[in-house]
Amino acid sequence: LATGAIAGVVFLTLKKNVIDPVIFLQESVINLSKKDFSTRIAVASDDEIGSLASSFNQMAATIEDYNHNLQTLVNNKTEQLIKAERLAAAGALVAGMAHEINTPLGTALTAISHDKQLIEEIEAAFADGSMTKESFRRFISGLRDGVDLTNSNLHRAAVLIDMFKRVAIDDTAEDRERFSVKNIICETIYSIEPHFGGKAVGVTVLCSDDLTMTGQPRLFSQIISNLMMNTVMHAFSGRDSGMVKITAEKDPERLELTFADDGNGIEPGLLDRIFDPFFTTRRNQGGTGLGLTIVHNIVHHNFGGEIFCRSTPGCGTVVTIRIPVFA
Repeated sequence: LATGAIAGVVFLTLKKNVIDPVIFLQESVINLSKKDFSTRIAVASDDEIGSLASSFNQMAATIEDYNHNLQTLVNNKTEQLIKAERLAAAGALVAGMAHEINTPLGTALTAISHDKQLIEEIEAAFADGSMTKESFRRFISGLRDGVDLTNSNLHRAAVLIDMFKRVAIDDTAEDRERFSVKNIICETIYSIEPHFGGKAVGVTVLCSDDLTMTGQPRLFSQIISNLMMNTVMHAFSGRDSGMVKITAEKDPERLELTFADDGNGIEPGLLDRIFDPFFTTRRNQGGTGLGLTIVHNIVHHNFGGEIFCRSTPGCGTVVTIRIPVFA
């Protein structure tokens, strides 16, 4: 009995002073490995177990500090890269716009020069008395055609310049305003079409002409631009053509924007990662993995909305964005 009692006391002492602390230390190590960096062990003694607990606490504190610094660094670098990607996208768009604007302005200049020549010819004919009714009729007809051509091309240039103003403005300084959703969608598609790489992409926009929302139109335009270019690059990879359907509807609580394509689709294992920073399947072809991250950030942080994606390999992809009506 005495031996049993002594053994019991020894066991309880060992359990309290050694076994339980070691088990708790083991559990703390497991928690730390699961990224619970706030894990700490209460130091209740000055023996080896207490020294081990103190060492563990110091290690956990160091890891927590390193993790915090690393997370801050990653967040800062990610934000810098996102801003750089936005600037690069805007720069490419501006370069394309400059090329597009040059075409209607050149045509308008040619039409004006032709009109000037017609005027000089009719003036000369009038001066020497050789002007006839038929020559005057041809002059009026030619002048009218030239004016119509000049007017249409200057109007096209004005539309392009308006788009340029929308993409050139800094989103941090852009005022919230009420804008036509359909107009922004159509203008954005028109402005980025030269960057489709020669692919024949058919775009259908299903949106009421009077549907409006309040927000930053340039950011809304960037959502459409990034989704469209991502579709051209990935969904229509290896193809010469494709179809995209953009639907916008509004109820009393929210605006719902649906972006659907009939492209290659996304593998199930990749679907949960498409909004992650730096994730791309086209790294060796210049992909940065930030296009959809930017869309995600704009939807969440600028418009206070949410974004979802569903896809089936070979059957296309559907991206759904829901934005509160007060945004």
